[in-house]
Amino acid sequence: MEDDNEVGLPQKGINMIIKEVVPEMRIANESRELFNACCVEFVKHIARESQRIAGHDQRKTIYHEHVQKALSNLQFPADYIEAADSVLGECKVAAEKRLKRKNSRLEKCGIPEEQLYQMQQQLIEQARQQEAAQAQIRMDLAANGTSRFLCDPRVQNMAAGGDSDRDEKDLLESQRALYPLKRNWTWWYLNDERAKDWEDRLKKVYTFSSVPEFWALYDAIRPPSGLNALCDYNVFRDGIQPMWEVKENQSGGRWLITIEKGRPAELMDVIWLEILMALIGEQFGDAMDSICGIVCNVRNKGSKISVWTKDSNDDETNMKIGQVLKNKLLGADVPKHIPKPLFDVLRYEDHESCQKKSGSTVKAKLSISAVDLPERT
Repeated sequence: MEDDNEVGLPQKGINMIIKEVVPEMRIANESRELFNACCVEFVKHIARESQRIAGHDQRKTIYHEHVQKALSNLQFPADYIEAADSVLGECKVAAEKRLKRKNSRLEKCGIPEEQLYQMQQQLIEQARQQEAAQAQIRMDLAANGTSRFLCDPRVQNMAAGGDSDRDEKDLLESQRALYPLKRNWTWWYLNDERAKDWEDRLKKVYTFSSVPEFWALYDAIRPPSGLNALCDYNVFRDGIQPMWEVKENQSGGRWLITIEKGRPAELMDVIWLEILMALIGEQFGDAMDSICGIVCNVRNKGSKISVWTKDSNDDETNMKIGQVLKNKLLGADVPKHIPKPLFDVLRYEDHESCQKKSGSTVKAKLSISAVDLPERT
């Protein structure tokens, strides 16, 4: 029986070689397989002898002189070795042509090769730091017990410990210094275990202070559309808990975006990420100090995303925040299957009215429509 894991060469290439050598002959399928097997054994035979010669020279790389000596040691004919030398010469010529084309492209782009190399090294370092941040965050999530709710399987299987963890923590500290945010933000998660008290359902997931940390966390956990109904995500300024009762929120309110049932699930993810990036990117200008955080309530009857502010009576500042939200959401780059606009109306509600409401909604203090209505004459 044929071994599925057996190493072989691409049969199409073998067939082309055979057709070139003996174009007038038909080759049986078993003969084609035999040719393939012979080619594989030939490569293995030369490679083993080349490895032995390189090892004798205390080299960890097999160079062309090792292959040439292997052919000689294995008593290949002189004309065969000469043909191999000729192929080597052709390869060197081809390599020189590639180098010339590369240098030509470098000259045309107008950037010195040394500068391009430095840019490449920076990208590699950024990728390494990003991966370190992701690894550290996955371990932190596993350690605080939220991974089973929020994360993909790779996170759930992470185990802490070892020198590599210390290296990743060192890298994480270095990238915090390179790409810091103006302020720290804490990600909170409310699970759907309704039998427990609300405070026991609320879990502090992670506090991030840099751009790589944010993306590492965002990529490691589920988007809002992947949460169960009755779950919440909260991202608040570090030191502010996502509760009405704390002093920073007592006198505040929220800009509310309602996502009706039946709309594409990804809509919630798009709105959530768009506002998050505006928030951590300090895109609300002077009004940033009035923002406490952002909340996503996942519900069967329709989900909600809201931006919490600290003073519900500061209409001027709250209106500035609302206008930025409108502009960000109307200008968002969204998949084609998600209809625009992303919202119909933004409503500003104060927390006190929300706590005392007797119906499903409260009267909005402020509102902004996605589409500007014509003025009445």
